[in-house]
Amino acid sequence: MAQLPDSVVLCRQEDDSTTEFSVPRSILSMASPYLRETVLETSGTQQIKLQFNNLSQASFEGLKVYLQNGSPPVTCSNVTDLYSIAYKLRLQPLVTRCLKYLAEAGPVGRQLVLLCNAARLGLNDEEQAALKFLAERFDAAVRNRLFLELDCKGVCTLLTSDVLATASETGVLLAALTWLEHDYEARLKFGDAVLGCVRFPLLPENILFDCMESHPSGRLTLQGPFVRDKLMEAVLFHYVTSRGRPDLAPEVRCRTFTGTEPAPQSLGTRFVPASAHPRLVFMRHSLTPNPAYQPLPSTSAVGSEVVQRAASRINDAHYRKREREVKVAQASVRGFLARKHYAKIHAKPKLSALGALHLTDLQVQKGTSSFDAREQWDAEPALRALPRMTNLKVPGTLILISGGLGPNERISTSCSLLGFTPKDCMLWWCGRLPQPRQLHASAYLAGYVYILGGFDVRNSNDGLRFATKTCFRMALSSGKWERLADMSHARCSHAAVVVEERIYAVAGQNELGIFLSSVEWYDPGSDVWSELEVPLPCRLSACGVASFRGSLHVAGGLVQTAERQDFYLISTLERWDGHRWTIAGPNLPSGRESLGLAEHAGKLYAIGGLARTKEGQLRVLPDVLIYDGQEDVWRIGPSLPESLHACHVASLDGKLTVMCGFRSPHGMTHPSPVILQLQGSQWIPVARIPVPLAGCSVA
Repeated sequence: MAQLPDSVVLCRQEDDSTTEFSVPRSILSMASPYLRETVLETSGTQQIKLQFNNLSQASFEGLKVYLQNGSPPVTCSNVTDLYSIAYKLRLQPLVTRCLKYLAEAGPVGRQLVLLCNAARLGLNDEEQAALKFLAERFDAAVRNRLFLELDCKGVCTLLTSDVLATASETGVLLAALTWLEHDYEARLKFGDAVLGCVRFPLLPENILFDCMESHPSGRLTLQGPFVRDKLMEAVLFHYVTSRGRPDLAPEVRCRTFTGTEPAPQSLGTRFVPASAHPRLVFMRHSLTPNPAYQPLPSTSAVGSEVVQRAASRINDAHYRKREREVKVAQASVRGFLARKHYAKIHAKPKLSALGALHLTDLQVQKGTSSFDAREQWDAEPALRALPRMTNLKVPGTLILISGGLGPNERISTSCSLLGFTPKDCMLWWCGRLPQPRQLHASAYLAGYVYILGGFDVRNSNDGLRFATKTCFRMALSSGKWERLADMSHARCSHAAVVVEERIYAVAGQNELGIFLSSVEWYDPGSDVWSELEVPLPCRLSACGVASFRGSLHVAGGLVQTAERQDFYLISTLERWDGHRWTIAGPNLPSGRESLGLAEHAGKLYAIGGLARTKEGQLRVLPDVLIYDGQEDVWRIGPSLPESLHACHVASLDGKLTVMCGFRSPHGMTHPSPVILQLQGSQWIPVARIPVPLAGCSVA
């Protein structure tokens, strides 16, 4: 099979210059359905290169950041370009983010966006209309967080208006200073242009005196020569005016102030609230010296290499001469701290005096972590009080529920093995697991029940739990457990399914919490795990997995970018055809994770899950969607009586059963103890688990 290229090159050409960047094929495929279809239509093993025409530089840069980081910065200067490219390429999360940005900006913020983009696009009428609107609401405009995102031209256009809704010229000065000092290092070059819009002679005398101080409190931009000249002209204006000689004063263009709020009385006033700043920038070299502290004078400066500096500056002359040694020392310290942190989170718990007495020879040989003898992993009285199932030999009549934590993360249920018979709707106690498990996967094949990966709740360090790669199986004929070969990857929050006498472990998270794109399968005859040659198109967790018409199907899930900076809910339905992953059918109505997926009566059912609202919040779904494999649409089935996510779905004895799951979107809280069955067009509660289980598995 020909190896497909791992990345796709996106390029933009304008005149004689070309800008391009590469993006992993998996991220590109999951981010944009439009680009995914384009890539799939391209055959061959050569490097794929997609060229965009009639695309602005801002749109192209926004697309680059979105595909590489998943979270491009949305500002008033690029929101229109980002929305344009997101709409064309069907990047729904980015479209939603741009619309949310504009909605939260309010009427004044949207006019700031219009002012910035109308000037850039040459829309003079729209620019003048926005300028008039903002000038009439000047105080509100400069207090809006979008004012800090304007470019230099937009700020100057607003500050040079002859009619402003503020109390005095002090408001104009504070607005200019606030914009400049929001990102001081980057905007320092615009200082003269922005402060040139301030009409200093119109400032009150007390404000002028504050500006003339050697170090105005928090106002570093007032120390340049350009501003000093303007201040001298303003002082001369006030002086000759007070002496009755206005004819000697410099010419000043008047400004009309229509504001009703009182004017600020000092430069220490923050015109824009601190909460409006999207980020803070701290610069050691820009700190203002404390007037209450003076450095001690040097008693012997002769022959000394120490340079006298202001109290706010650090004397780094000694370190600059040994720059290489400093870098080596810093690298050594960082390496030591990294190794120490790694050893801390991966250290095995120490054996307690009581716990060591209860270790078996098999546990010692395999390095299984010990536990405190006071802990009873399978001693939940409510579960052990269930009637005992003595005959597990008959396959196809029993649904097994394994592991999981009880309420308040009680571990007394983590070794439990329960059974549910759909025919008579009875719950049974079927034994115990060989090790406590949570967020694992299980499967049934040829008279054996398999337990794959998950958290061993005993292996915790400072409250952290780590995924395992260990696997076990129990023969229903004997009820005895045996250890199997380990999986290639430690996994939790993954899924397991049986297809053509093979057990597939799909996606999930490893011991470091990194999402996995690998899919591996187990051969019971050789006791060997093998990975599929082609992984999933992206890193996935909490996806729905089922065998539908003899093929492995994966629906929805949570996607993690390579930089682990952002997460996405996807809506695709994938199928493994034995050689590659293909689109199996229509997308789900919306992106969702933690959904249940199962084949029932020749149709594929997608039940419950987590989705995002328009505001970006997670909500639990009661939806039941049905796909028959022929129509290009998901049909809506009878909704669950309560919203659930991470529920388990099983089809047995002609009955579709839903069990466990969570009612709250906030983590693994509020597990449901109810077992539901679909009877006709209605879900009926048929049984209730005595203790709600969080993170259990069903086979």
